[in-house]
Amino acid sequence: MAWEWLKKWGQDTPRVHSFSPRSFEEAGEMATRIAEGDIVLLNVEHLEWEIARRVVDFLCGAAFVACYCCHRTGPYNYIFLPGGVEFSEEFAQEAEKAPGGEPEEASHVPPERETPEPEPPAEAAGGPEEPEPSPEEEPEETPQPQVAPEEEPQDPQNP
Repeated sequence: MAWEWLKKWGQDTPRVHSFSPRSFEEAGEMATRIAEGDIVLLNVEHLEWEIARRVVDFLCGAAFVACYCCHRTGPYNYIFLPGGVEFSEEFAQEAEKAPGGEPEEASHVPPERETPEPEPPAEAAGGPEEPEPSPEEEPEETPQPQVAPEEEPQDPQNP
């Protein structure tokens, strides 16, 4: 499929393009290279996490339409290959030696950049909630009412 596109563009073999974008606006050019049947190397190291995720998602969509496959070759590195191009173990081993680290399976989140936990809303529908005591804090003891011990009922026949 991608090879048919190569012939359409007058190419016999795919060209290799390396990108290290600084903004999402550069993703369009990378998608064009994918549509032309070329190999795209992507390094998202210089992007903020959210922008990097958007770029990778956008290019994965373009790759799907063009019958490409995407491989993550390092924490910040991806390669987009036409369907007829093989991703070999030798290439994966070479990618490990390249700047960017070891190959990992499909996760778009670089290990150093974790998604921040969203903060819970301050007020619920019923009004503000009492904060839960932290495990380090000792809960305050509520004074218990003093109850007099019950006397046992006496048997009227045995005084």
